[in-house]
Amino acid sequence: MKIAIDVSHYNKLSWFGVVTRGLVDALMELDTKNTYYFVTNVKINDQYLQNFNNFPNGKLIVYESNYISYKFFGVTKILKEHDVDLYISLDQQLPLRKVCKYYCVSHDILVKILWRWKLFKELLVWNLKFKDFIYYFMPFEEYSYHLADKIFTPSKNTKKDLIEKLWIHQNNIIVMHRWMDHLQETSQYAWNKKNYILFPFPNNPTWFYLELTNKIIESWLSDSVIVLKPTWKVNELSNNKIKIITDRISGLELIELYQNAKLSIYISDYDWFWFPPLESIFYGTPVIYKDHSCMDEVVWRWGIKVKDFDIEEFINEIRKFNDIDYYKDQQTRWMDWINQYQWKNTAQILLDNL
Repeated sequence: MKIAIDVSHYNKLSWFGVVTRGLVDALMELDTKNTYYFVTNVKINDQYLQNFNNFPNGKLIVYESNYISYKFFGVTKILKEHDVDLYISLDQQLPLRKVCKYYCVSHDILVKILWRWKLFKELLVWNLKFKDFIYYFMPFEEYSYHLADKIFTPSKNTKKDLIEKLWIHQNNIIVMHRWMDHLQETSQYAWNKKNYILFPFPNNPTWFYLELTNKIIESWLSDSVIVLKPTWKVNELSNNKIKIITDRISGLELIELYQNAKLSIYISDYDWFWFPPLESIFYGTPVIYKDHSCMDEVVWRWGIKVKDFDIEEFINEIRKFNDIDYYKDQQTRWMDWINQYQWKNTAQILLDNL
């Protein structure tokens, strides 16, 4: 079978990059029979190009144009020219015209299920460029989902949203959990803890984070609180024990933040599948999370679940970690569960559905 995969995100520092690199590399390790065409519009450097040269059953095809022209029209030309049987898009966009079987990956569809007035308000806060702003109001994603022969989603929650909100037939949707072995292992992660609590990549609501972080400091539950890359605008803080990190950090700095934290707290309005709770526990840092969307499905029994936006309930859960035996139990409960989040497991689900 001739299979084409869009690898435009392969070298990007984003979750799209994590998904693309992990899935492509695992597929090439598992599948030596099919012929693969790696298609992109990106002018690539030697290091990026070298990765694809290592795959004996793959060929790189570069279609140099802007992303929109490439994604909606250029891909079609490539598929027809090489008589491709199956095209796999590792994001939610497919060409406008169908010329073979199409598979795509559905990530976050929050912008498609929000009320339009709320979406408009959110986009203003994000301060997007005009063309990106308009994109979210166009039906390109919905069109792609209905055009796809199969859609791979990262959680049952996303599948439910696609069925109920975008009317996709359930038989066309395959749940394919994400993976954790993109993380760098370290033998020191579980034991060298510092007395701070980490809020990694917080979403909304803003008011709750502000109240909870201050309450943690006032209750002497931690020497400090670190809020990493919040989505909300940061105003001047009166409490110098609360540190807000908004600048880009390196992968090594991220690992150090995770592995040194005493606790990690994750709260969000909505998640399709998100890495921070998994990354925290990977580095031996117990997680307290707000129950919503896919969190219970993804985190399961090793995280501490809080059902409501209740400051006192969160504070009570944090206090429990003063018990050293309780703390160590939370650190070790994850080991069996986390093993399912591997590139090969995810890639195998895709291969089983070819």
